[in-house]
Amino acid sequence: MKATAVLTGHRRTTFAVAVAVAAGGAVAVAALWWHHGDSNRSPLVPALDYSGRTRLCLAFDDDASSRSTAETARSIVRAATADRTANLQELTVPAGAPEEAASYLAGLAAQRCNLIITVGPASATGVPALSTADPTLRFAVLGSPTSVPGPTVVIVDQQDMTRALTSQVTAITASAPTR
Repeated sequence: MKATAVLTGHRRTTFAVAVAVAAGGAVAVAALWWHHGDSNRSPLVPALDYSGRTRLCLAFDDDASSRSTAETARSIVRAATADRTANLQELTVPAGAPEEAASYLAGLAAQRCNLIITVGPASATGVPALSTADPTLRFAVLGSPTSVPGPTVVIVDQQDMTRALTSQVTAITASAPTR
């Protein structure tokens, strides 16, 4: 006696759907396996900045005095980069949280800023930790104590802000590759 399985009606449709799902799953697994070998290649274009321009970052305290100085610094930086050789990014640091300033500035460093300009005492409190952790980061510190250490940290006097910032920005946009 021979046993024969005959699929009829509803069972035939269910079997066809199951075969189609299994075949689709096998194709998906094969495609993922085939593309997995490409995961170690570096991207052809950096993901953070497609322009290839120097990135300047302005971090300022959230108070009236710092906002006014930041507005002046913004004007100076824009005038120094009138030929569109740099992007300017801004970040407001809460004035009441100087202990968190390093994490705010670390966010700018993670975005590959070539120069971080800080305005106000709260913003400046994060500079020593970052300049020690990454000696390639360059800082211009405005309106803060003069005891901020680091070989790539420039203290900018309020009276000499135009000349000092213009020379910093011009030097970086002329020579520094994007980070």
